[in-house]
Amino acid sequence: MKAKLLVARTQVNNMDDEIRQRFEDNEKRIAGLEAKLYGAMQEPKSTPSTKKESKVWYKPDGTAAKLVGLVNETFFDVPKTLNEVVVQFEAKDYHFKLSDLTLPVRQLVRHGLLRREKKGKKWTYVKI
Repeated sequence: MKAKLLVARTQVNNMDDEIRQRFEDNEKRIAGLEAKLYGAMQEPKSTPSTKKESKVWYKPDGTAAKLVGLVNETFFDVPKTLNEVVVQFEAKDYHFKLSDLTLPVRQLVRHGLLRREKKGKKWTYVKI
């Protein structure tokens, strides 16, 4: 009886080894297939010279971009009110309401391009 039990345990151990070996083989095959599949799906890595990504927080055609243009043109070198900004945009054939400019100008203040100063009862904005 002990011999039969020993033979049975040996067979189970052999089966465990065989199952473990098959499992490891399958894992290797799956890893190889995944590498081929995902390797083919990945985009080629671009060098900085081939792909330029502009890292700006505003949309290129948006109001904030137009305001940044005014900052770069030295318009804000002297303090300006929002009414003066509206007039400047009208001269460039951009027609904004005063309320259209409040949020973008605040964003420029938050991003450190402009500083807000109180002049009497009105706020003025000046380049930092």
